[in-house]
Amino acid sequence: MIIDSYELYKLSNRINEVKKQYMRSGEKELQSTIQSLLSQRRTYYFNFAINLSNLPMAIEWSLDEGILPDIGIPFFGAVGSFLGLYRKWSSITKI
Repeated sequence: MIIDSYELYKLSNRINEVKKQYMRSGEKELQSTIQSLLSQRRTYYFNFAINLSNLPMAIEWSLDEGILPDIGIPFFGAVGSFLGLYRKWSSITKI
């Protein structure tokens, strides 16, 4: 997660650089580059949200007594599953 955060930081800096270049020059090629970089950033956000929803379950299964109530495991499992399903569905429908 730390490495992903650093990659997101570098990606955000790259997006800002390309946006500044686009504002100065107005080239159409830079607009497609910005869209590609924004798509990569969206992918990072989805991966982070999925990993974040899986974290409480990993902690729950690592401890003898657990930390979640009985509804917690299905809830966090459903959130991670729905986010993963949405990510896959949106990548299929873009074709």
